[in-house]
Amino acid sequence: MAGQNTSLVTDYVLKILGLDICSDIMVGDEMRRGISGGQKKRVTTAWAFALPIWVLRIPLSLLESGIWIALTYYTIGFAPAASRFFRQFLAFFGIHQMALSLFRFIAALGRTQVVANTLGTFTLLVVFVLGGFVVAKDDIKPWMIWGYYVSPMSYGQNAIVINEFLDKRWSAPYPVSSTSNETTTVGKILLKTRGMYTEDHWYWICVIVLVAFSLLFNLLFITALTYLNPLGDSKSVILEDDESKRQKQLSSDGQHNLKTIEMTSQSTPFEGTEMSVKNNDSILSAADQAPTKKGMVHKQQDLMNLLGAMYSAVLFLGATNTSAVQSIVAIERTVFYRERAAGMYSPLPYAFAQVAIEAIYVSIQTLTYSILLYTMIGFPTDVGKFFLFYYFILMCFMYFTLYGMMLVALTPNHQFAAIVMSFFLSFWNLFSGFLIPRTEIPIWWRWYYWASPVAWTIYGLVSSQVGDKLDMVEIPGAVSMTVKDYLKTQLGFDYDFLPYVIVAHVGWVLLFLFVFAYGIKFLNFQRR
Repeated sequence: MAGQNTSLVTDYVLKILGLDICSDIMVGDEMRRGISGGQKKRVTTAWAFALPIWVLRIPLSLLESGIWIALTYYTIGFAPAASRFFRQFLAFFGIHQMALSLFRFIAALGRTQVVANTLGTFTLLVVFVLGGFVVAKDDIKPWMIWGYYVSPMSYGQNAIVINEFLDKRWSAPYPVSSTSNETTTVGKILLKTRGMYTEDHWYWICVIVLVAFSLLFNLLFITALTYLNPLGDSKSVILEDDESKRQKQLSSDGQHNLKTIEMTSQSTPFEGTEMSVKNNDSILSAADQAPTKKGMVHKQQDLMNLLGAMYSAVLFLGATNTSAVQSIVAIERTVFYRERAAGMYSPLPYAFAQVAIEAIYVSIQTLTYSILLYTMIGFPTDVGKFFLFYYFILMCFMYFTLYGMMLVALTPNHQFAAIVMSFFLSFWNLFSGFLIPRTEIPIWWRWYYWASPVAWTIYGLVSSQVGDKLDMVEIPGAVSMTVKDYLKTQLGFDYDFLPYVIVAHVGWVLLFLFVFAYGIKFLNFQRR
């Protein structure tokens, strides 16, 4: 177990710089011997490690961005002009470089996997919520608008949509108002409804800002490597003591034996609730932006902001539960192997007991979170609607937790489980019904919408809270309709389908529960 909590970044740095052979040796000073002069020079030049990583990732970033654009640009149906194709490629390249630099810096700042994952998830949540997509720029409160301007996502999104909606195919005239002869374009109207920039030169400004973010995060990465020390107790060995023991042994019996020194690193304390509290602050601020007035929705954008707040709560906090539980279950599984061999544990009682403990924790966590979120969104004080809201959030967090436990039971270690988790979460996100409404998903892909538990949760939350509303929704350029009709025809949320959604959540929980239990029983990844 020695060194389990040592920073992954630190270990990688040592290996790249050729210092892994002396990782347990003190650097030394004028009074005490340590590593050699060449090794000491490599230790003190963090930029010599960071700069090659930065530069060598540029060709790979170009390749990945190029492959992505080639596969998606004309398939999705963006503006067909070649210039627009290459401009979107440049925007994606800038976004990719910025993201690599950002999370490189977060890894160096966190210094351990747990802390880095915590910071990374929290940063991703803030950048996403305040980036102008979940909540439109014009609907963000003045005291929070600074978050929009410091979010790199806002500049990446602006560059992409400006490139598309200022194309000539979106240049059909559109009246500014019914009382004026002044006209604009359909593309600019679409940009304005989301608070985006409407001048073409803003595309280049946004690309330059993305490059600036990349430079900034790389500089911060180098700074973190230079000045931050590992968290917890670092491993160290005094070179002189080791050599003197070896010389004594050689002189006494002529044998080449080196004393083994065991070191134990102090683990960094971390509780899953810390991540939840941080995430709650950001999602609650997003929910506060969803402008509801006495439980009534008046504009299409208000309804989409409300949907975005629920989407953020479900996906980010759920994914946090999945990630946080995996390392714990992996460690407990090691204990289970030992106790089962001694005849102390049986697989199924152990699995169900573990789920029961998690259920208690998730229930308390969900109650606290639901009370805060429900009141800040501004839902009416209806007991029935509140318990439906609590039920869907509870079952969501529960199946996310069980999903993480299930993946650990089906894979050799929690690192492998994390890779599988990310793969499926990306699909759950894409087919959740928020990024692409179910009514707009191609019919041959629509089956995956029903195979995504996140889609069922968003369906349940939206339908249970506003699915029965008969208030009118103002839709720009279209005839107004009731909230109930809008949700059913435009987003595919049918209030009458709500009982089936309630039952489906029980099904998802039971599915992940039994797969986890029988994975623990029949799969054995113990190393002998």
